Amino acid sequence: MAEEHARWKQYEYAANSNLVLTADRRTREHEPSGEAESLARKGGKMFRMGDRVVHSKPQALVDKKDKIDKKRRERKDKDDARKKAKVRT
Repeated sequence: MAEEHARWKQYEYAANSNLVLTADRRTREHEPSGEAESLARKGGKMFRMGDRVVHSKPQALVDKKDKIDKKRRERKDKDDARKKAKVRT
């Protein structure tokens, strides 16, 4: 019973409170002060919103459209050839 009490006592707050170690406080030069800063001075290059956006279409959509246009041209060429053949006869 005494051993159990000793084990339980070792985890009490009073026994451990003085064992907390404090970290060495070093001063930091670039620590944030909380004051608002302009981003223009920080990075050097400033872009307007949307300047670096690339507008493009998905390649699958472009391929599908090209395929449809190609089929339409081939059909038109065939129809034109048939019309010319009918006019000659």
